[in-house]
Amino acid sequence: MGAWAYVERDAPEERVWFIEKPGLIDANIWIGDRTGPRTRIDIPSDCWAQVSRGWLAVKPRTPWNIGGETYGADTVIGMSFPAFLAGDRRFTRLFEPGDRRALQVFFWCGGQLVLSILDDLRPVFEVFTPSDAEWAREVITGLPDIGTAHVWPLDIYPEESNGDLLAAAHRS
Repeated sequence: MGAWAYVERDAPEERVWFIEKPGLIDANIWIGDRTGPRTRIDIPSDCWAQVSRGWLAVKPRTPWNIGGETYGADTVIGMSFPAFLAGDRRFTRLFEPGDRRALQVFFWCGGQLVLSILDDLRPVFEVFTPSDAEWAREVITGLPDIGTAHVWPLDIYPEESNGDLLAAAHRS
């Protein structure tokens, strides 16, 4: 269906990401340099994955068994990207869906992972700050419990951002 590439602007060395999309859901992800792809990222093709400032976040679409753990569909997991490239597969579980709890989207901003969640149809935004010890979690407050809310990075290049977010809310 398509293919594209982008430069990881915050990598310590030149890194270009190559994505090939053979179907609507599946994508094959490679990293390399300006000469072409070199290393395929070892995740299922139906995963949604993002890297920022040396940290990897992955959301599998179907259950994924890796590193002795099984991560259910729509679970968000994270770990150090250099450790992942070195063969480590010990992810930290950051989000699990529930009967009335679902992930809408996630994105990186200023080195933090922002999750947009619907919890019993209420908009909830959780922010995770990764570290080698553990991922610190906080909830964005001040948004309505009933209605719609949306949060996004202020900067056009969120990987270079200092973490500023914009929010729009509409009370029902």
